[in-house]
Amino acid sequence: MNYYTRKQSDFYRNTPRITHYHRLIFIFTTLIFITTSNTIHSYSKTPTYSPNKALINIYDFETDVDISYWREQGAIQRTNERAYSGSFASKLVSSVQHGQSTNFFFHWDNAFIAEQVKVRVYWPDESEAEIIWAQVCVDVENGCFDLPQINRGNWNTYTLNLAERLGGMPQQPLNQVQVPGLLIQGAMQRIDGLSTTSIPIYVDTIEIFLTPITTTETFLPMITASQPAKLLFGIGPQADSARELRISTEARIQMFTSWYNGTEDLTWITKWKQDLVPQTYAKNIALHLIVFTDQAEDEFLTNYGIACGRRYPMSDLFLDDMKKLAITFAGSTDDPPLYVTLFTEFQTYGCIDNAWNPSPEVNNYFLALKDSYREAKSIFHQYAPNAKVSLGWGGWQMRWDDQGIGGGRSMFQYFSDVMLESDFQSFQAMQQDSNFTDVILMTQTLSAYGPVMLAHYKPDDGSQATFDRDTQSMLNDDYLNNITSAGLFAWSFMDNSNLSASEESFQFTKNAINRHAYSQLPRQ
Repeated sequence: MNYYTRKQSDFYRNTPRITHYHRLIFIFTTLIFITTSNTIHSYSKTPTYSPNKALINIYDFETDVDISYWREQGAIQRTNERAYSGSFASKLVSSVQHGQSTNFFFHWDNAFIAEQVKVRVYWPDESEAEIIWAQVCVDVENGCFDLPQINRGNWNTYTLNLAERLGGMPQQPLNQVQVPGLLIQGAMQRIDGLSTTSIPIYVDTIEIFLTPITTTETFLPMITASQPAKLLFGIGPQADSARELRISTEARIQMFTSWYNGTEDLTWITKWKQDLVPQTYAKNIALHLIVFTDQAEDEFLTNYGIACGRRYPMSDLFLDDMKKLAITFAGSTDDPPLYVTLFTEFQTYGCIDNAWNPSPEVNNYFLALKDSYREAKSIFHQYAPNAKVSLGWGGWQMRWDDQGIGGGRSMFQYFSDVMLESDFQSFQAMQQDSNFTDVILMTQTLSAYGPVMLAHYKPDDGSQATFDRDTQSMLNDDYLNNITSAGLFAWSFMDNSNLSASEESFQFTKNAINRHAYSQLPRQ
C-alpha cells in the first residue's frame, strides 16, 4: 500500500483542509490502558489486582512539553532524518514532493485490536503554509479518519471510534480487526506556491483503549469540566520552614510536608508537638509525614529466613520511633488529616532494586517489610486519631516490566494486600527527563486501591528546565481534570528550590495552585 497518496475515495476530495504553519507537529498522547466505559472511584477496598487491569504497553517517544524546546531550536529539514527534541523523542520523518505540495507520513508499527484510539494534537500557530489534508489511519483498508478543523496554537484531543467504521478485507467493524499499526499522513503547501522541504512529525504517545469509553462522535474533543479540577497542594521539606515560604502565603498551600530520615531526627521533630503541630491544625492545614531510610543494605534474619536490605524498618527501634512520631503529629478526629507516607521509594530498600523476587533474600526482605508496614500503620492509627497511612512508591515503576522476577509493572500485584489495607496511596515523581507520563501511569495504577497522593515532586537533579516543562504541561485544566478523575487528590512539592529560582516559574505555579486548590481543606 502506498501511503504517500490517500485512498482514491479520499484523495480527490475538494474539501479544503486546515490552514497553517510551515512546521507541522503531531504529538500524540500514547499510553495503552485497559479501561472501563464508566470509571468510578469509590475506594470500597474490594478490588483485587489482576494483570488484566494493568498497563499493557507504553509507547512514549517524546516528553509532552518538548514542543516548546523544538519550536525554539527549529525543525529538522532533510528527508528521512530522525526527528527529536530534547533527548527522548525518536521517530523517523518521511516525505515526498507531489507537484507543488509536500506529502508526509509517520508509520507506527505496533499491532493491536482496540475499541478506540485517543489522539492529542498540537498545531503551531503559524501561517506560512496551508494544510491540504491530514488524517490518522489504522493501517487497514478504509481505516482513515480525517482530522477536523482544530484550534491552532493549542492542544486538541480527539477520539477515534473504531466501531463506527467498516474496514479490512473482508470489511468488518474496525474494532474487530487486528491492525498492524497506526498511520499519520497528510499534505501541505506554502501559501506563496513555492515548493517545501520535508516535515518532521513529532510523536509523543498514543492511547489505545481496549474497551469503549463514552463518546458519540468519530472525533470528540476532550470534555473540559465547567469548574477547574481541585487538588490538595502541599510543600516541604519540613513543616517549620514550609509555613514561612512565600508560596505558602501567596498561594493556597493546604498541607505542610516533613521528612523523617532516622532516629536522630526525633531530637528536634518531637518538639513540634507543643507548638507547630497544634498551630498548623488550628489554621485548617494538613500535615504530611514522609518516612524514609537510606541505610546501607546487609543480610539479617527475619521470620521468613535470611533477608537482604535496609535493616532499620524491621527493627524494634523503628516501631518505637514510629510511636514517638505518631504522638508528636497527633490531632483529634476533628482536626485536619495527618497523611503518612511510609517507606517512600521502598522498591530500593532491598539489596536488588525494583523487583519482588530477584533473589530469595530480597523476597524475604519485602515479605518482612510488609509486616513492618502493617505494624507501623496500626501504631499511627492508635496514637494519632487523624492519621491516614500509605505505602510510598517510587514513580518510575511503570516504565518497564519483568514478569519473571516481579519487576517493573509486575511488582504492584505483590503489594495489593497492604495497599488495599491502606488509607490512601502514595508515589513520588522525581525523574530528570519528564514526569508527565509517570504521574498519569502511577495514578491510574494506584487508584485501583484508593485515592492517590503525589507525595513529593521535584526533578532529582534540580533541573529548572524540567521543572518548568513539567509544571506547564501538568498544572493546567486539561491535565488536572483528567488526573483528578483518575484518582489523584493531592500534590506536594518536595521543596521550594525551583519555585525560588525563577519569578516566572513562581508566578505560574502560584496561579495554578490558586486556581485548582480547594477553597477549604477537604477531609479526604
